[in-house]
Amino acid sequence: MGMVEGQSNVPVIADISAINNRDLPETYPVGSILGKIEAYDPDGTPVKFFLEGAGGEYYSIDTDTGDVILKKELDFETDYEISTKVKVIDATGQMATADALLVVIDENDNVPEFSDDAIFEFIDEDEPAGFLVSLISVGDLDSENDIITVTCNRSSALFSDACDKFTLRQSGRSNKYWKGGLYLATQLDFEDRFSYAVLLTAYDGRYYENNEIHIEVGDINDSPPKFVAAGPSIIREEEPIGTVFQIVEAEDQDTDTINPIRYELTQGGDNFQIDAISGALSNFKRLDYDSVTFPKNKPFDLTIKVRELLPNATLGNDPLTTATITIKVTVLDINDNTPTFDKPSYTAFVEENIVSGSNVPGLQMAITDIDSGTFNSFELVTLSHTDVFQVIPRENSASASATLYVVNGRKIDYEAGPREYIVVIEARQNNVPNPTRTGTATVTIKVIDVNDVTPSFDQSSYVRSISELSPSGQQVIDLNAVDPEEGNFGEPGIRYRLYGNIPPHFAIDPRTGVVTVASCATPGQVPCIDFERKQKYTLTVSATDDVGGDNGRTRSVELIINIIDVNDVKPAIEGLYERYIQENERVTINPLRIDVTDPDTVGGPLSFRIVGDSSRLWQVETQTDASGAVYGNITAIRPILYTDAPDQTTGQFRFRIEVQDGPTFITEAEVIINVLDINNNAPEFSAREFVEQIPENTLGEVFVIRVTASDGDAPSTGNGVLDITVGTGGRGKFYAKGAFLQNNQYVADIYTTEGATFNYELQDRYDIQLIVRDQGTPMSKTGRGQLTVFITDINNRNPVIRPTFESVPVSENTPIDRSVHKISAVDADADSILRFSFEPTSATDGNGAQVTQDIYRNLFRMDPMTGEVFVNGSLDRDRTASITYNLLVQDIGANPVQSGRGILLIQIIEYNDQPPQFNLTHYEIVMPEELNINSFIQNLYCTDEDDKIESYSLTQESPRRPTFFSFYSTSGAMILESRVDYDPPNNIQKIELTAFCTDTGTPQLQASAKVTVTVININDNYPVFNERLYRTNIPEGSASGRLNVNIQASDIDSGDYGVLKYQLKSNNSPYERFFSINEDTAEISISSDAVFDREDNGFLGLEVEAYDSPLDASVRLRSTVPVYITIDDINDNCPEFLNRVYTGTVPESADGDTSIIDVIATDKDEGINAQIVYAIKPGSLNPPDLFSVGATNGRIIVLGRLRDLKGIYSFVITATDMGGNNSTGRACSTEVPVQIEIQESLNRAPEWIRPPQRDYVIYVLESQYEGMLVYSAKASDSNNGLSGVVDYYFLDGVNSNSRTDEFRINRVTGVIRAEVEFDREEQDTYFLTLVARDRGQPAASSETTLTVVILDVNDNEPVFPVKDGSVIPLMLPQSTQVEDGVSYNNQLLGRCNATDADSDHENNEIFYELLSAQDDVRAIITVDSRTCEIRLSGIVNYETHPTLEFDILAKNVKNDDSVIRYRNKREVNPSIQHVIVTVTDTNDNPPKFSSNNYFGFISSEDPYETTVLEVTATDADVGDNARISYSLKGASLGFQINPKVGTVYNIRSFVDVPESERVIELDVVATNAVSTPASAKATIFVISPSNVAKLKVNRPLTDVQPFSQQIVNTLESNDQIALAHIVRMRKHLNTDGREVETATDVYVAAVKKTPDNTYQIYPAGELVALINDDTEEKESYNAISITSVEESEEDGFTLKEDAVIAILIISILLIVLALVLFCIACYCIRMKDTKKKRKIRDARHAITHPVPEPVETSFNPVYDNSPKVQEPVYTTVQKVRPQASPIAPVVIAAPENLRPLASNPPTNLRPVEPQGPVPVIETEVLPTSLPQVHVQNEMAPRFQPEYEDRIETEVIDPPEVPPPPPEVVGDNTIEVVFDDSPSPSPVHSSEASGK
Repeated sequence: MGMVEGQSNVPVIADISAINNRDLPETYPVGSILGKIEAYDPDGTPVKFFLEGAGGEYYSIDTDTGDVILKKELDFETDYEISTKVKVIDATGQMATADALLVVIDENDNVPEFSDDAIFEFIDEDEPAGFLVSLISVGDLDSENDIITVTCNRSSALFSDACDKFTLRQSGRSNKYWKGGLYLATQLDFEDRFSYAVLLTAYDGRYYENNEIHIEVGDINDSPPKFVAAGPSIIREEEPIGTVFQIVEAEDQDTDTINPIRYELTQGGDNFQIDAISGALSNFKRLDYDSVTFPKNKPFDLTIKVRELLPNATLGNDPLTTATITIKVTVLDINDNTPTFDKPSYTAFVEENIVSGSNVPGLQMAITDIDSGTFNSFELVTLSHTDVFQVIPRENSASASATLYVVNGRKIDYEAGPREYIVVIEARQNNVPNPTRTGTATVTIKVIDVNDVTPSFDQSSYVRSISELSPSGQQVIDLNAVDPEEGNFGEPGIRYRLYGNIPPHFAIDPRTGVVTVASCATPGQVPCIDFERKQKYTLTVSATDDVGGDNGRTRSVELIINIIDVNDVKPAIEGLYERYIQENERVTINPLRIDVTDPDTVGGPLSFRIVGDSSRLWQVETQTDASGAVYGNITAIRPILYTDAPDQTTGQFRFRIEVQDGPTFITEAEVIINVLDINNNAPEFSAREFVEQIPENTLGEVFVIRVTASDGDAPSTGNGVLDITVGTGGRGKFYAKGAFLQNNQYVADIYTTEGATFNYELQDRYDIQLIVRDQGTPMSKTGRGQLTVFITDINNRNPVIRPTFESVPVSENTPIDRSVHKISAVDADADSILRFSFEPTSATDGNGAQVTQDIYRNLFRMDPMTGEVFVNGSLDRDRTASITYNLLVQDIGANPVQSGRGILLIQIIEYNDQPPQFNLTHYEIVMPEELNINSFIQNLYCTDEDDKIESYSLTQESPRRPTFFSFYSTSGAMILESRVDYDPPNNIQKIELTAFCTDTGTPQLQASAKVTVTVININDNYPVFNERLYRTNIPEGSASGRLNVNIQASDIDSGDYGVLKYQLKSNNSPYERFFSINEDTAEISISSDAVFDREDNGFLGLEVEAYDSPLDASVRLRSTVPVYITIDDINDNCPEFLNRVYTGTVPESADGDTSIIDVIATDKDEGINAQIVYAIKPGSLNPPDLFSVGATNGRIIVLGRLRDLKGIYSFVITATDMGGNNSTGRACSTEVPVQIEIQESLNRAPEWIRPPQRDYVIYVLESQYEGMLVYSAKASDSNNGLSGVVDYYFLDGVNSNSRTDEFRINRVTGVIRAEVEFDREEQDTYFLTLVARDRGQPAASSETTLTVVILDVNDNEPVFPVKDGSVIPLMLPQSTQVEDGVSYNNQLLGRCNATDADSDHENNEIFYELLSAQDDVRAIITVDSRTCEIRLSGIVNYETHPTLEFDILAKNVKNDDSVIRYRNKREVNPSIQHVIVTVTDTNDNPPKFSSNNYFGFISSEDPYETTVLEVTATDADVGDNARISYSLKGASLGFQINPKVGTVYNIRSFVDVPESERVIELDVVATNAVSTPASAKATIFVISPSNVAKLKVNRPLTDVQPFSQQIVNTLESNDQIALAHIVRMRKHLNTDGREVETATDVYVAAVKKTPDNTYQIYPAGELVALINDDTEEKESYNAISITSVEESEEDGFTLKEDAVIAILIISILLIVLALVLFCIACYCIRMKDTKKKRKIRDARHAITHPVPEPVETSFNPVYDNSPKVQEPVYTTVQKVRPQASPIAPVVIAAPENLRPLASNPPTNLRPVEPQGPVPVIETEVLPTSLPQVHVQNEMAPRFQPEYEDRIETEVIDPPEVPPPPPEVVGDNTIEVVFDDSPSPSPVHSSEASGK
């Protein structure tokens, strides 16, 4: 330490250990407190602290306290030790200094770095595994890191697979470097992938660094051909030979030499062929799918082999030049056959009474079509008499047996005729394209006479309507059936019956058919006809001749009787409607909708009326919803306010609603609407701002101002009751006395708080926030106001410069008269007039040397009025680097003049004026197009004489887009970024750029250079044809001339590279000699001797080759394109039949158009020349009208009636092609003989046994199970074989089915079962048509009808009204209120109503029963079992039953116990209705406090409005009746209570309360609107620091906090402690002030109770003794880990000093500080030069050490701009770890954590014996400070210590020979010397030992 000259009593620096003789890791966090500089002035004046040197850069110091904080991040690699000069200046300006040195400890804080940022390599695909791809080198600046590892990173899919292809091999590594290479793991394949990106990751134990290696793969010729277009294919049968159905394509996968492809067929050549050049597949023989020997539904397998045509014109024959593929070819059938009947004509007989749906007996027709798939599908169509007969089945395929059935048997009448029908049937193909093939047959049907007339009605059904009040015997309808027969078989024998009459409400006269209303006692009500129970009756009336006997014929008719509704039921609504409405709304929260239940459909209209609304604010509107239901909607005529309610206390409206249905029925209900005061008005102060002023000597409890506020809400609900309080801004010096209501406004007086003081200089005004809050629910609203209180002033303050010391940087290029700084000064006085001045005291130059005043005196000037500092002269940092000024500010308005002082340090900053330069101003670069992305182009070098180059950048001038090049930002390496294409459409032939480089100076400067890149064209584009392939046609036969095809190709390359020539490539085809090509135009010509036969080869293929660069074959590129030639057909072939003769059979019952056989001919030609027309040769068929043949399909069909024409018929068919229709051709014909045999056929229809007659009626009960047996139908058939087997169906229109929606019939047995569970209420009658059909060929059938009537059962439970799937709850009472505490005697509350859907009275009678699990509800509620009247008897207590809730069950049988099965699911049972009886509360309960006595503690230092305690009271009532308000009775004694929540808080300070007044008792009152108030005592204890004891708890703070109540309970367990209180908790503090995480200080206070039942607060000492005595006896203290008890060390304080004295002291301190800063500035200037000299001296002792195994470094000139430097000479020194006993430190200028020990070594060191041999530390030193001029390598680490050696440490095995001991020099100082000379001799140097 040193001292400045001057007075004898200079400051004493006591402790600088915070920054001296101390080690800190370089990762020590910025902002951490390092410690405190301790110093004092023996004269007793305050001292100021300052730091100079490197420490000023890294530390900040509090000039008043000496606290030192780390402000800049430490970096071992930049500064491994920090020297600092500490300056201390006292108030008189005397200064003391001390030097401090702090050592920075190296840590692993630098990432490992690759020597190359990005590596680009090229490798051929045939390089073997193990091939070296790239050398890898990684370095690390740190010495404390782990051994470096390098791995291949698989973190993403982009890099993962590359790690399988490449591997790393290590050649050497340590904690400073890793060297090795990237090798090929497996051989690569260009066709699989042509580039890879390998991501390498280096790791040093903490940091990861990634680097990419980009690898391009070179292609070689090694890939076989690849199929690109081959797959399954199809061809239709009968296609002409040579039809191309698929083109197979293959290509050579190689990219350098692409060979042409040739095709051959190795399997499947029996039926197919392939073109060797084009790959076109075609057939070379006729394919007949219908042939017996043809393999159907099985594809052909074709194996195709492709070979490359090698450059030597030979075909490849190895795996690399050949490939095979097998494809499947499917032959598709075509429609070439006609459906044929077995006979051309048929004959059948029917009786005239045959029923509709019956099959024609004995008729069977056989139809066949020999095609397959959809081509043999056909439909049968009836062409004549379709209204009487139809053919069945309608559709079939391949073969079918058909017959006719009777569509309308009533049209078959022997007497009316006709007696014979000729029906023509056609078999017509369907599901095939037009034209279709057809066959026909004729059926002759003869009618047999029988007796068959059935009675009939004049209508199919009858509908009548009657009133539900129709009397018994009233006629409904007179039904009359007619029958043309005579006697009992006619009308005299008709008898009538009525079916479906359940319940029996109607009767019928069996002779006349008159239907009347049956006898019943109560018309319009159950059990008689009642519209509300049943609206429609569906009955069946039958008329049977033969006097109704079993053999009579019956006809049934439907009779529908509709019941007309009469208005005979009173409308029903709910008994009580209660809703809630928000204030300012017109509609209630749940819309008040009056839904009306009225089963009547007539009457009305419904009208609604409000009765008893005294407010006249409500209206009811009649509305209709979407379903058509009429309802009343009650709304307000305007927005409702709470004050509108007639009852202001409850906000409730009460009135009645009436519903009228016509003139007779009126129903009414009570309506209650409760208004919810929503607190929609926020309270407001009467003025936006209140203003008042008071003198600064105003005392406490002084009235200041009165404020007023109001609220638009009603005060009766709490929404309008206001509290006024003082908010922020008053600093605890103002409070509002309780607000009270006055003239409809709330008034509060603002007072100063007790003990409040004011100081104008500290605060001249108070902007106080006033808060007014209402007591609204659920959330109160708040208003705010502003109160401004001005404090009057007394003038008595000195001006002060803030801050007293400032350092200002000024650039040396700042112009004269430029403002650089402004001094800031303040004066608390309002009338102060300030003047500024300054005086320079010292200055230093750029080297730190002192400068004479004549150089710096006039460099700056100050404006005395504003304190602004201006440049006054030219600045030069080399001459003047820093200037220190003494500042003075004076208040000339004061008498005497008042002043303040400060120090200003101006630092001149160097200005960068030398820009960098490129080595060329214009770079001209030539490059070929299509280089690989990331290719290196050129290095652009940029240098700067003064600074380093920070970054490079490029701007592309032309073209603007896309960007082609980029720089590595830290070097001038120019890299290709995107593809460069010389050719169109890109046309990139020249690129203009501007390169920029930027230095690191201040300000940063930039240089630019022009860059022109000229792109060289290469032949990189293949010729491209304008079509993928070409097609053309030539005629069959002789042809010559030009081929009609336009072949064009283009090449976007320029010059000779874009010139194209054409040639034909040989494909060894016999036809290729007929073609030649023009090499310039690509025109193809046909020679004059060319002859083509389409039937031999209808498809030819040529291959045209285009090649570029005709002048240079070495760079020539080629492309080929196929040309496909189709040979057009001429008619040079005649049709040929497949068979020499055709034979067929047909049944004599076959109708017209029945198909018999197909004759098929083919023609080798194609198109119109192959289209064939068939015909019967004229004169060859006798008779000529039996058969015909399809002209286009050759199908022979029946033309006329064949009945009785059995025999064999022969004729001739001709096939003629249509070549004659061609203008250039002629027709050709061929004949074939045909024989047809007509065969005999017969069948009869089944006869019904059950039902015995048509229109038979059966009865079935509803609600039975699904699958129930309904009826068993039966029919018989006398035919033999399949013709006698009967199947049963339902007839649905014209379709026969085994099922309907409601029934199913067993096809074999005829049993009919139910498909549904019948419900008579939904449908009571079903009509079925039954069909019995045999299995003959064709089938015969007959039909009958069956009527099913559904009988009613009790299958519907009574139900209550349901809405949205749930029973609507019944809300009661419906008329009067049920009040709390009132006694009722059989009071009617309302009625419920359920309905039953059953039809019969015995099934729909309803009984009601009360359900409730609560005995007290059953005791007072009764329900009438028939009327459902609900009555109340007894008293209801609202507090126990705010509502009475129970259920009512509706049931059919009076003693029904079915409720048991519903009790677990009442919510889904519609027979149970939930009833809610609302009870009205009365205010009959007073509030009650939870305790009679409450206790609280408050500290004398607590701020205003601190919550002390909370009281709680409850009220058993609800709503407004339970609203409680809290207040204090009597004097408040400095406290107020929140009227809503009961929190008690202070409104004054208790700093000066005497001991006798520290126990305060308050009377607390709780009131509600009506009841008697409740009261309680609140006792508050005011404690001060003298009452607080400190408990030390050996547990962390977070563990102790949850057990605070346990600590209180433990203290209160002492008999002498009545109450205990925890003041606060914090972490325990040691004696040195540091926090201890594992212990907690708990500050407590306690109260004792005296014999006279008063309370006293324990003094701290007495409390400590009491607790200490208690801890010795009780283990409970140990349980909570209390280890010590003592008085609190914290004392409270009260500022009683005079304010003037305080200000005087502050002024003196500021003056002293200014002097200290001045001394520090002088000392800093002197020490700057000393520091620089020390650095130069220390640099001479730099330590160097070599890497143990030097490895040759891979150098890449692309990324290294640095010149070569001379390799240093290395030596190695071993260092041995010290043994057990401590020794003196090793003095070494390296961060090995070796430093001098203290003069008194620590006594607590324990020797540790090493286990095994002692490891030797190999230290490798890389010198970076060399005599040569060194240009920074841009790829090297950014930061290098200026005077430092980087040390690499590697642990190796210890040698067998023990290392020599260190040499001891002088007083136990071990000297280790490192020398870079060849001689290893140590040199003893005092400088080295000093370092």
